[in-house]
Parts: sequence; C-alpha cells; structure tokens
Amino acid sequence: MSSTIILLLILAVAIFGKANSVAIATCVLFMLKLLGLDRYVYPSIEKSGMTWGLILLIAAIMIPIANGSIAVENIKSVVTS
Repeated sequence: MSSTIILLLILAVAIFGKANSVAIATCVLFMLKLLGLDRYVYPSIEKSGMTWGLILLIAAIMIPIANGSIAVENIKSVVTS
C-alpha cells in the first residue's frame, strides 16, 4: 500500500514539474502493479533495466553519426580542439 502512495506522489510531482519521462515511467510501473504483473516483470526490469536504458540512450546519441548528418571532419575538429 505504501509503495502505491509513493508512486502516486512521484507521478503527481512529475506531472506538476512537467517531467514527462518520469511520469511515463511511473505510469508504466503503476499499471503493472495494478494489473498484478509486478511480481513477474519487476525482477527482470530491476535486473537488466539499467543496461537496456543505457543502450537505448547511447544508440539515440549515435543516430546522427549513423545517418550521416555528422561527418568525420566534424568529429575530428571536436576531438582536436
């Protein structure tokens, strides 16, 4: 019960503070809890969630390199400056 209240408080603060990513993450966790899937999904998220989050973040950062909008010359000038 107390974890539900904490999730709702975090959700309220996230909405009030316009932190959309925190609000979405809190809503997903809250919905999993309400559906009773928390005991199945939470352990796997806890175990490998940080790794997958970092992989997605790094991939998002490297997209301009992958699609060619950042050239080798740009990277070379940044590294040598």
